[in-house]
Amino acid sequence: MKLKTLLTICLVSSAMNVSLLADTVTVKKTGEVLENVKTKQDVVKDKKGRDQQALMVESEDGTTRAFKLDAVDVVSKPTEWASDKKAAEEAEKKKAEEAVKAQDKYSPYLFGAWAVIWLAI
Repeated sequence: MKLKTLLTICLVSSAMNVSLLADTVTVKKTGEVLENVKTKQDVVKDKKGRDQQALMVESEDGTTRAFKLDAVDVVSKPTEWASDKKAAEEAEKKKAEEAVKAQDKYSPYLFGAWAVIWLAI
């Protein structure tokens, strides 16, 4: 029974290895505060080569640090990085340009149709 429980926990934890969004991580021992970071739980090897559950903290500049789960406090909030904002703005701008192009695509045909009708009258 214990083996089944252990296997179930392992499978569920590996399936839930999805990135969380966190705004503030506080290291309990040093009091260091990391703001506007992305976190996820992962399995890492410790100094003795054993697998340990750890909290991976990724900063906006791309650096990644690992902490023991009980060594940090996490306050979850939506993460907003400058690159994410720029990408969203560019995507929105591109959609707006495509909508304008789609409207302008049929303008010459409509103008031509009105001109033919006008001349026919």
